Amino acid sequence: MATLFLQDSEATILLADILDFSTLAKTRNATIELAITLTRFYEHVAAAAKSEGGRVVKLCGDGVLCAFVGVADHQLRALKALRKLIDGREAHNAGARVGGMPEIDYTVVLGSGRVLAGDLGAEKLQGFDVIGAPVNRAFRLSHVATKRKVSHLIEASTYEAAPAAARQGPLAAAPVEAANLDGETVSLYALST
Repeated sequence: MATLFLQDSEATILLADILDFSTLAKTRNATIELAITLTRFYEHVAAAAKSEGGRVVKLCGDGVLCAFVGVADHQLRALKALRKLIDGREAHNAGARVGGMPEIDYTVVLGSGRVLAGDLGAEKLQGFDVIGAPVNRAFRLSHVATKRKVSHLIEASTYEAAPAAARQGPLAAAPVEAANLDGETVSLYALST
């Protein structure tokens, strides 16, 4: 049995997911172009998360799961990474156009709470992971963002935990319609775009 090195910690989870990837995959099939598009997206999200101290946890098909864990200001760091993804969307697509690659649209969701973070897995297949309710909510919230056709959603508890002085200017947000996630009503915000 593998040795587990897990820590109970507060974290903010960022999940970015390409919108309508199924259609893109059908039109591009399993081509180098599709692989390049995915790779560029992974790098785009990873750069934003890492620049604010986040960590890429895993690639989930056409999504990227990141965690801001082990730092006191994880909510603020995740909000700053989200802002970079919103502001960098056009530049990302401009780079795709120049290279003859397809443009993409994507959703990003943020949520916070207690997770177990650390090395998890089997004896011969182990790596850093995060598990817990915030991760599960992020995946469900991603479906809500896709249905609503919005660029991003932030759990209210995540947004409101960031310092009030920081929630101005580019990080100013407004409440949006709450979501029902498996019987739990979750209040939400969206940054000004």
